[in-house]
Amino acid sequence: MRLLGVFGGTFDPVHYGHLRTVTEVQRTLSLSSVHLIPAAQPPHRAAAVASGEHRLAMLDLALQDFPDLQVDARELRRAGVSYTIDTLSSLKKDFADETLCLIVGSDAFQGLSSWHRWEGLFELANIVVMQRPDKQVGGNLPAWAIKRIVDDANGLRKQASGLIWIDEVTPQPISATRIRDAIRSGQPVSDYVPPAVEAYIHKHQLYS
Repeated sequence: MRLLGVFGGTFDPVHYGHLRTVTEVQRTLSLSSVHLIPAAQPPHRAAAVASGEHRLAMLDLALQDFPDLQVDARELRRAGVSYTIDTLSSLKKDFADETLCLIVGSDAFQGLSSWHRWEGLFELANIVVMQRPDKQVGGNLPAWAIKRIVDDANGLRKQASGLIWIDEVTPQPISATRIRDAIRSGQPVSDYVPPAVEAYIHKHQLYS
């Protein structure tokens, strides 16, 4: 059964912390591809600084060097708040023959039960939690999570939804906030974003 990765965020801007960790997951699980989906109106954080058009353009530029990842603009095209449950429902219609794997960071996973119609996520996808070695998810997991965890990634290919796989990834100490702060103070960000993204930011005077 083919696995399709789904990774959402504001991508304000997209950076190596996103790209490298998701690529690591893609290779570990042999995902057919990973859709990076920029949010139009994120429900759990402040609105993005850059417009949807700029964030989409930066993603297009960034993914030129990451062929296993692809941009998916469905949340930017959809009116209203960018709820993950609606996005997965849309993807399920478009990719009915593939198993959806929703990729989330450990911080986001800890707050999953606060998401809009969160229990419905497990009817549409399996969830892959990116865990850093220094930030273990395992200690105080609720019962609903414990019963869904699989200890073999191959389990994701045997069941189309409802499972949780915890994937340890290489730490990437990069954040969009740090990048925006660096740009405002005139510092280089070439260690954090692909060259084409840095050039685009400067050309359009984003975050400054």
